[in-house]
Amino acid sequence: MKNKTLIIAAVSATGYAQAAANLGFDVITFDAFADADTSLIAKITFKLNLIEHSIDIDDFKQQFLTLNHEDFVGFLYGSLFDNAPDLLAWIASKMPVLGNTPQVLKSVKGLEFFQLLQSMNILHPEIKQLSDDEIQVLAHPEQWLVKRLSGTGGLHVKVATCKDNRGDYLQKKIEGMPISLLFVADGKHAQAVGVNQQFVSPTKDLPYRFAGAVGHIEVAEKIKLYLTDVAEQLTTALGLRGCNSLDGVFDGERVWILELNPRLSATFSLYPNLMHAHLQGCAGELVELPQNDGSLAQLILYANQSLQLPVNFTWPEYVMNVPEADKSASYISVLQDEPVCTVLAASETAIAAKQLVYEKALTLEKRLLEVNG
Repeated sequence: MKNKTLIIAAVSATGYAQAAANLGFDVITFDAFADADTSLIAKITFKLNLIEHSIDIDDFKQQFLTLNHEDFVGFLYGSLFDNAPDLLAWIASKMPVLGNTPQVLKSVKGLEFFQLLQSMNILHPEIKQLSDDEIQVLAHPEQWLVKRLSGTGGLHVKVATCKDNRGDYLQKKIEGMPISLLFVADGKHAQAVGVNQQFVSPTKDLPYRFAGAVGHIEVAEKIKLYLTDVAEQLTTALGLRGCNSLDGVFDGERVWILELNPRLSATFSLYPNLMHAHLQGCAGELVELPQNDGSLAQLILYANQSLQLPVNFTWPEYVMNVPEADKSASYISVLQDEPVCTVLAASETAIAAKQLVYEKALTLEKRLLEVNG
């Protein structure tokens, strides 16, 4: 019988690994944390090195080549490869990649994506290609954002007035609620999973740092239909497969499309196990989605200061992605502004789930400060 092992690579692979394990797959993970949760789920966990929030390609290849790639079902990926489609192509030359092709990833994470939106008359903020001269002549620089192509997690977004305003393009700032549509595609059609509200945890240098999301938010039916229609158009144009996420800003009346994430996204884990739907979508088939009742919220708790926690610290049941101490260490160390863990909360409505997850995070944060060595 063929080995039922999946390789999963993402900044944080825990949620995807758990979903695959629940379907009976063995899992090998590559991520930036190799946290305690993932270590319990996966047969092997590889901790990757990141350089300025981007994958260290040499480090990845060195670890990846220690595996016998003929023994695996395939390779699933998350946000690690947004700015490394050539690395994804290298992987595809060695084993099946279960998801969108490197070519799709490359085209979606380039300026041509906005040209595609323009050609389809899909509403999106005005963009300008970035040059120092253009920043200098902006009449109202506070109304513009500087972004890097292929950035993830909001770490690539700065206001044009920021001193460190390096990037690839300017995008007009739209005030409103950041939302996304999670959908499954089969190469021709898109199937909506749910609409989500995204959270940010801003710092002085990172005003749009991603901090999680709440799933299954209540929006007007016309908004969900519009997002689903956009997803359908993009699926047809690009041949999208598997789980994808369409990000936008809702200004109270309209949704402005910001970007498409053609791979497993953070909102995947806000819904009942979608791994089967993802794998079947990659194979060109849409299947009935699991029943979804209520809303789940996930909030990344960042350290406001450097922490040293006892190795026997008792984590509450409502968290995941908890850090693991080095084998030789007598404490768990978390640097300032690094993720501590992910806080979970579920409720009947998205509003209640959001309120609950923030309350839980505040309670845990106080506890962490009390025990900090």
